[in-house]
Amino acid sequence: MKKQFANLPRLVFLAVTLAPFIFWFVPLVTGQALYWGTPAMQFIPWRILGLEQVSQGVFPLWNPENGLGAPLLANYQTAFFYPPGWINDLFGRIFGNSGVAWGFTLLLALHGSFSGLGMAYLARKWNSNATGMIIAGLAYSLGSFFIARAGFFPMVWAGSWFPWMLFVVPADIFNSRFIWTPTRFPFASVLVLTMAFLAGHAQLCWYMLLFTTAWVMSLAWFQNRKLAVWKAVFGFLAAVAFAALLSAVQLIPTAELLVNSQRAGSVSFEDGLTYSYWPWRFITLFAPDFFGSPASGNYSGYGSFWEDAAYIGVIPVFLAISTLGQLFKKSSTDENRVKHKTILLLWIIIGVAFIFALGKNTPVFVFLYKYVPSFDMFNSPARFLIWAHMSLCILAAIGSSSWETPAGKGLYWLRLGTAGSASVVITSVVMMQLMPGLGQHFFRATTIFGILAFLAGTLTLTKGCFDRNRFGVYWRIVVLLVVMADLTIAGTGLNPEMPASEYGNGTTRNPYGDAEGRVFLDPASEYALKFQKYHRFNDYRPLGSAQEILDGTIPNTNIFTGTTYVNNFDPLLVAPFASLMELLPVMGEQEKDNWLRLMNVERTGNLDLTQTSGVKFIEIQGNSRLWWFPCSAAAASNEEALARSRELLQDWDGTTHLDTLVIEGIGAEKCQDAAPSAAVDFKISEETPVSIVIAVTTPQDGWVMLSDTWYPGWQSALDGEKAEIWRAFSLFRAVKVPAGEHVIEMTYKPLSFRLGLVISILGILFLIVLPGIKYLQRKKQDASSPLG
Repeated sequence: MKKQFANLPRLVFLAVTLAPFIFWFVPLVTGQALYWGTPAMQFIPWRILGLEQVSQGVFPLWNPENGLGAPLLANYQTAFFYPPGWINDLFGRIFGNSGVAWGFTLLLALHGSFSGLGMAYLARKWNSNATGMIIAGLAYSLGSFFIARAGFFPMVWAGSWFPWMLFVVPADIFNSRFIWTPTRFPFASVLVLTMAFLAGHAQLCWYMLLFTTAWVMSLAWFQNRKLAVWKAVFGFLAAVAFAALLSAVQLIPTAELLVNSQRAGSVSFEDGLTYSYWPWRFITLFAPDFFGSPASGNYSGYGSFWEDAAYIGVIPVFLAISTLGQLFKKSSTDENRVKHKTILLLWIIIGVAFIFALGKNTPVFVFLYKYVPSFDMFNSPARFLIWAHMSLCILAAIGSSSWETPAGKGLYWLRLGTAGSASVVITSVVMMQLMPGLGQHFFRATTIFGILAFLAGTLTLTKGCFDRNRFGVYWRIVVLLVVMADLTIAGTGLNPEMPASEYGNGTTRNPYGDAEGRVFLDPASEYALKFQKYHRFNDYRPLGSAQEILDGTIPNTNIFTGTTYVNNFDPLLVAPFASLMELLPVMGEQEKDNWLRLMNVERTGNLDLTQTSGVKFIEIQGNSRLWWFPCSAAAASNEEALARSRELLQDWDGTTHLDTLVIEGIGAEKCQDAAPSAAVDFKISEETPVSIVIAVTTPQDGWVMLSDTWYPGWQSALDGEKAEIWRAFSLFRAVKVPAGEHVIEMTYKPLSFRLGLVISILGILFLIVLPGIKYLQRKKQDASSPLG
């Protein structure tokens, strides 16, 4: 393994590690942070909320600000246990919210450097020259698959480990006789896999594991080690299993959330095929802005720009395509035969990736979704493009090793193609002038492609001359500059930024005034604000001030203003909550208002673009977070509980006392005469994000209901004795209380987290002890040897 990590050429190392910092240089030095889409609505507020709880001495297990309360740490995309992400926490401690926001920008550059370096090492395994290593590293880290998705921070984090996975795992597996023995343990593979698991993007991690499995099996087969194929597979799966044990502190709570979420069975068919690859986007593999760009506000393509992004640069894609010619050459050595088989494998993977990515545009993915496990787990089939992205980068590195000035007919066609690309540039420029009314982005993108194609041809024509005069290093520098410029132009503007300091100013722009209860935003208004005003798919430029996005009017920006929101923008929602949110828009006004009262909604918002915030707020009367019920009605299932609850709330006028509570899982009780409301006294006497204390004084037996989400892991004590928390009205928490004065204490202590923590600690201890075991074994062997 030490040989695998031999030093890279200096130019390669500097190019692939510095290029991402050059790309992100301006936002880094000017203190900018991303805001468009998920940075402002998910990742930055989640991280800020978690850091606030840690500063209060509370582990960030629960989010009390959204969704009537929801799991926080169990949310896989928070990636709280991902070690590089702790940089955000460090900057947050020093600089507050702005430090957290800016820290995400720094992590983009760091992960870009790291992934580019891994790609360079992977390219070298195929005897790629320095040029190929640079091109592969730049194409992978700065290609549009990751740059266009940079706002999906966990996707970038997880993807940065993909090259290292392919680089490290085969060496570990093939060099280990039995990976479970102390002297043959695959430390590097387990480390890489663990970091990928903790990085926070399950979908990409799953696709990476599938690719790596095929990679390991294929390499064993290509090297005529057929008997080693299954050993390699089992070895890899063993490494995956141990990495999962180390990651259990994150994976087990996430599994619990998944089981209790709206995705417990699968993603719905409609959602599962959302963001299928648009076939016309194949053109953008060569001209990324052919259909315009949301950075310029002129994107005219179908669907979302970022999900279909797969551009790696003109020179890299030309080099990748050039490897097709090698498939028709005879292989004289075993090494060449392995290379040829690898090229064929990668092109097959590219074909499969695009077929899968097309999603609903072919019957293939529809069939796979219905009948093959795992295809119904995620939405956005276009993310299968990670396979194509990786394969094209490897092929570009392989192609660069045979990048030479051709002779004969090859030289003729190269000259003709180079001249043709120049004519494309001239034609496109003329058309832009003659037809200003037609979509200018078509001509602009074609012009840029023509220029880059001309440069690629010129570099190929002059390579032999540079090499003969010993100026090859200058030629490589020009290649580096062209590829860097190409990818920089393609990626500029795809991640709108604002001063990171704005993330610390939320409380000064609070649009809710002195609201003490929750705020609810009508789903249609929420959608319009998110995708028609603040986060438009075809135009990233903000309508008005970009800072308005942080005002807290859309979830989860309310975290910046300290306001509690019913709405929750999260890929995994607690199932009963998600069901109710789907029903609210189709309810009658009275039933809907009654549900809002039970949820402690003080103000509800509807779209009104005449307001600065884009929302007009209406007050709801009769709301409360604590409720008293003298009797209950039974429901055998959550579906029955929701149906019975709806029957009750359709008839309630909202002003009189609601006597009956629908409880899931117990028998009905005879309803007692309701005690006068003044005779029952209850209040919240103490609260933290993971605990709440309620003082109750009542002249009769009854139920206290807290309008927060019922979820496994919440425990209750009544006067210090364990008490059951029942699910009320299909999603709230309720405790049975006898007459008298009592104290109810609810605490969130999820077994899933404690179990995961214990397993992860045991795994870490094993890794710590393992070197000692190896040392003792080696010492024993030395003592028993004849020379000992």
